[in-house]
Amino acid sequence: NSLHEIGYINTKEALEKKERHQRDQFIQWQKNFQDTKQTMIGNLVSPVELANLQNYSDHVQRRGFLDGDFGIAGKQRSHVFDDPQLTWLLDRGALLASKISNTPLVSSYSFLAFYHSGGVLPPHRDKSHCNISMSLAINVPEDVSGTWPLEVQDPHGNSSKLYWGTGNTLLFNGRHYQH
Repeated sequence: NSLHEIGYINTKEALEKKERHQRDQFIQWQKNFQDTKQTMIGNLVSPVELANLQNYSDHVQRRGFLDGDFGIAGKQRSHVFDDPQLTWLLDRGALLASKISNTPLVSSYSFLAFYHSGGVLPPHRDKSHCNISMSLAINVPEDVSGTWPLEVQDPHGNSSKLYWGTGNTLLFNGRHYQH
C-alpha cells in the first residue's frame, strides 16, 4: 500500500484510466489526420527521452557536427542528415505514423536541424519517398513557440498555421502539402 500511496506502483484502476486516456488520444490523432492530413502528437517521446535528445542536439551543435546553409539571407539553418543516433526515433515515428494514417510506411530519413535567429524555411514539399512527415520540436524557446508556426497548405490552397512547442510532434502530409 505504501508504494501505491507514493505513486511508485499504480493501482489497477489507475493503469486502466491511463490506458483509456492513451486510446482516446490515439483515436483523436487518427481522426485529425483522416480529416485534415495533419495532427499534433503530444508524447512521441517521454520527458527523459526529450531531455536526452536536447542534450544530444546541444552536443552535436557545440561540437560543430551541424553543417549546411539553407535559406535566402545568410546562415539560417544548420543540419545533420540521417544522424545514425536518431534511428530509434525514426523507427518509432514511422511505426506510429503508419498506425495513425492507416498507411503502411517505412522510415526514410531523419533530419536534425537547428534554426538560427531569424531563420526562415522557404515553402517546399518533401521528397517523393517521404509520404508522411513528422517533425519533433526538441528545443523551442518559449518566446518563439507561439510566434513561429509551420504553415501548411493543402493541394486546394487552404492554409493552416501550426504552432508547437518543445516535446510536441507534428504529423502531416509533407509530400503533397506545401509547408
